[in-house]
Amino acid sequence: MSVGYPLSCFQIIIKKVKVYSWITDARPVWLNCFAVYCDTLSLVTTLISAVFLIKGTILNHSLYEGKKVGIWGFGKTGQSALAFLAPHAEKISVFEQSPLSATQLELLQKHNALLVPTECLEQFLEINDIIIPSPGVDLRPYARWSEKWVSELTLFAQHVTTKTIAITGSVGKTSTVTLLTELLNRCGVRALAGGNIGTPLLELLPVQNQYDVLVLELSSFQLELPHTFSPSFAAITNLYPNHLDRHGDMETYARAKGQLFINQTDDCWAVIPFAFLETFIAYTAHQKVLWLADDAYLEYLSPAMRDITFQENWQLIFALLDQFGLAPETVQSHCVGVTVPEHRFEKVGTFDGITFYNDSKATIPPSTLESITRIGAKPIILFLGGLDKGVDRQPALAQLPANVVHILCFGKQADVLHDICT
Repeated sequence: MSVGYPLSCFQIIIKKVKVYSWITDARPVWLNCFAVYCDTLSLVTTLISAVFLIKGTILNHSLYEGKKVGIWGFGKTGQSALAFLAPHAEKISVFEQSPLSATQLELLQKHNALLVPTECLEQFLEINDIIIPSPGVDLRPYARWSEKWVSELTLFAQHVTTKTIAITGSVGKTSTVTLLTELLNRCGVRALAGGNIGTPLLELLPVQNQYDVLVLELSSFQLELPHTFSPSFAAITNLYPNHLDRHGDMETYARAKGQLFINQTDDCWAVIPFAFLETFIAYTAHQKVLWLADDAYLEYLSPAMRDITFQENWQLIFALLDQFGLAPETVQSHCVGVTVPEHRFEKVGTFDGITFYNDSKATIPPSTLESITRIGAKPIILFLGGLDKGVDRQPALAQLPANVVHILCFGKQADVLHDICT
């Protein structure tokens, strides 16, 4: 069972008109029109709309055209931002604390970008008109320059024209995005995944017209800065304490996740587990919302599907596919052979009667507990490591069942984990 909120009072049928622009190039521009009539007045209206659309696209460049742009962090996000902005910005400088590879240095040279010495961070922040920070950069100590921040997501939002599905959550994002993208393609919907998984957001833009939908994984780090992104479909897998060393508290962390829904309009959909209604209803206003019940779509989950990923991920996937007119009973036949990325409850093999699972992507306690539950009553030897990221792990570890017979602690916080477990 699922509940929609708020519900639109009227359903509007939208037709699409293909218009070719002679103003900028010969690329087709799709316009949404409430009605299309083959008369002179309608044609003029459509062409005027096309001009406004094209003009809007040109104006999108005004954010960085002729500006001094700083790129903070030169990993995947920073490199894609440089390639994207180089044709438009007056000057681009890059600040990166880690040593650069030969490939990164070649990219700087190719786009005539300046590498700022690591001791000159403040000068970097002062001299640039706008700054594109990588999601991994903690901006809290640099609030005095906050008016210069422009997120990767903001740039993406200004130029994306293809339908989008955006997924966030504490855990399950990558598995959900991977499976959803694969199933969409198997069902004849051309889909490409990107964002926090695989291809950076800005690298999706040049190829977006080749796809029916872009499926995006978005982290709280990508969502925390103000943005204008309005995904066609937005969904959250769950919400558990995570990254509190960055966000400070659960309220701030939840607010970052809620930003995924804040700009959606009445032609957009949000899919949110009903268990998180109290947390996220404040971020829904104009869009249609599907509140996903705990028992939704369970009748379509086979044991083989449950072995691939968690039940909650499948429920979200079925709900989103439903919005594309792909009924669960139709999708089931396409689920054979789909897989999730490695390190997620991945069965390594059985040796001397002992079955080994690689679940190293279980980076928060609820994920670990869920994996243990999936194993059942068999005796378990648990290798426990990782960083707490500001989360108190003691309450969750106190819930470990009696069939966890040994715990081997390792990693930077091995001593802390040992103390909790003893």
